[in-house]
Amino acid sequence: MDKELIFVSTNAHKAEEIISLGRKHGIKINPVLGEKLEIQAIDTRDVARTAAIMLFNSIRKPMFVDDSGLFIDALDGFPGAIAHFVSKSSVLNMLSGVKNRDAHFKTSICYVDEDVAKIFEGTVSGRIASEPQGDRAFGFDSLFIPIGEEKTFAQMSIEEKSKYSHRARAFEKLAKYVLDGKVL
Repeated sequence: MDKELIFVSTNAHKAEEIISLGRKHGIKINPVLGEKLEIQAIDTRDVARTAAIMLFNSIRKPMFVDDSGLFIDALDGFPGAIAHFVSKSSVLNMLSGVKNRDAHFKTSICYVDEDVAKIFEGTVSGRIASEPQGDRAFGFDSLFIPIGEEKTFAQMSIEEKSKYSHRARAFEKLAKYVLDGKVL
């Protein structure tokens, strides 16, 4: 592995997933588990970009962060980029009796170095389960079932989840950018 990137997150589960994705592409991920500024915004791109630029200005090394949101059709896209402030039980209560449980996850990764702040996005469509399922849960993974599956993300191994994952799709784009030599 000759490419290395710093990934900053407060979430050890995200770091584990990103490290696994990096290995798949021959990119060494150096996780930094720490706080990042998380603005309140509708768009995951704005949240990721602001956090990445602020962190880069502090550490002065090429790095990236991500922000994800869960967008539920029947709730007009709620909770979106503020998903981490909303409980699973609140979402299930809001969807009680609702037939349309279609939703999508979106991840925005922002890579920053001396020359660029670049966004890479990935989405996955699916539906919201009627109750939490699975023990590999963080965020809304125990409620989200991707199209073509019967299992929630929380019932899948990291490798299985990566076949569908919004984060994996965004990371694929970042990896291509890195491996094409566009990174310091």
